[in-house]
Amino acid sequence: MLFILNLAIGAGSGLALSIPFLGWLEGTVHKRMRNTAQKGMAQCSTAQGKGKCEISGWHTAGVFLFAFLLAGILTLTGVPAFQEFHFDANINMIPMVEFFSNSRQYFENTLLFMPLGFLVPLLWRREQMVEKTVSIGFLFSLFIEAAQLFSFRATDIDDLLMNTMGTWLGYLLFLAINRIFPRTCGRFGVGEKPEPGSLWAVEETGSQEAKAEGNVQGNAEDACMKAQTVNEECCGSKSCGNKGCGNESSGAESPVCRYEMELSFAIVILIMMTLQPLLGSVLWNLWYDLR
Repeated sequence: MLFILNLAIGAGSGLALSIPFLGWLEGTVHKRMRNTAQKGMAQCSTAQGKGKCEISGWHTAGVFLFAFLLAGILTLTGVPAFQEFHFDANINMIPMVEFFSNSRQYFENTLLFMPLGFLVPLLWRREQMVEKTVSIGFLFSLFIEAAQLFSFRATDIDDLLMNTMGTWLGYLLFLAINRIFPRTCGRFGVGEKPEPGSLWAVEETGSQEAKAEGNVQGNAEDACMKAQTVNEECCGSKSCGNKGCGNESSGAESPVCRYEMELSFAIVILIMMTLQPLLGSVLWNLWYDLR
């Protein structure tokens, strides 16, 4: 009961304080992408092209869920507020030293980061490569362990390893679900897909689909070479390669969209380390008074 209450107060208040800033961010993304489409930079008739210049309500809801997840992780790992920083280093650099005596801790740290490894490639297509998603989980866990140097919590290499493994397992779960329900997962995603070059890249999961897409791209390229005006529908699709088109920047991903994930991380982290502890203490005092 206390665990659920701690999560509800910490993550809930963190999300509530982040909503105005996340709302501004999502509104800006919507506006920039609409402007991009109106300027003719994304006159796309293909599904891949539309994903660059359109953003759905599913994606916005996913971003708020992502923010709640980040707030929950920061709550459970005990990252201190800036005003509570005091250096109290308790470091363990020997891996797996308590694996047999406290295996539950390893399981919990792995499970904690699995949603992160699932949501990142689901919401942002440019992160749909294993090295990108796992790197994000590793860096976020590294930030948490570094922050714990200034709190009562221990900085443990096992936490870093298990969090990173959890991110990887979450990514594998995304691959499996995306393979079964590609259209449903596509509703949440925004931005460009990653370039080929990784064995784990989503676009390389099926050789037959890749061949079929290659044929479509070849046909679209031939059509663009024959196009005489910049208003042809192909002039902005990724498959055209912008050949024969008047706007060289057509189909480009919005810079705001490109940094949406990083800004979401920054907003939640700053809120959780500044304002949330103040609101959290008020809510805890209110809870004890009501009891």
